[in-house]
Amino acid sequence: MQAAIKTGDDQKLKKEADELDNFFSKIEDMIASCVPMDQEEITINNTDAKRQEAEQLLAAGQYDDAKAIAEEIHAFAIKAGDWKLREEMEYFVINAEEQERKGHQEEFEALEERRAATEERSRQEAKERARLEVEERARLEKLKKIVKVSKSLLLDDLAQALGITRADLLGKIFDWAETYGFEVDGDRVVFGGGQKNKFIADLEQEFAAWGKDGKT
Repeated sequence: MQAAIKTGDDQKLKKEADELDNFFSKIEDMIASCVPMDQEEITINNTDAKRQEAEQLLAAGQYDDAKAIAEEIHAFAIKAGDWKLREEMEYFVINAEEQERKGHQEEFEALEERRAATEERSRQEAKERARLEVEERARLEKLKKIVKVSKSLLLDDLAQALGITRADLLGKIFDWAETYGFEVDGDRVVFGGGQKNKFIADLEQEFAAWGKDGKT
């Protein structure tokens, strides 16, 4: 009696297992026959259109997408026994990979050119700053000599010696006259008994400030 029950259970389990195998087999067949919704299956009728799409993607620099379509066409060509199409797609993929490498190389070279241009610009700017500093120092030394040996000086000559415009000088000269005991007589600044040495010392600081502001 127990043996009969066991035999019946085994048969039932085997039947259920067979049904499951059949079910999963059908599911696998369905999956294998399905084409993704966003991907058109390649057939003999749309091969040219898919090739054109791959070429357009390649021209746009979308290398991975172009190669993906070419590989789909290649797989279709193998299945269809079209060896010419298979060979063409193999060359297409090789060409796409070569263009991709070339594109990366061109990007690298462009970055190198920009980096070199930036470095050169920085060098030129540093060179220009150094030149301006030398010119400012030369102007200051010249002005110190003029102030030491002169009782008065034309405003235009003083502005030229300072390397600034007359308008900028007029914005400062009256404050200087009050601070250092100078006098402004028409177009001339009269040093008289003013504090020339203090004026020259403070002028050093003024030059540094003008240089930072780009006024030379």
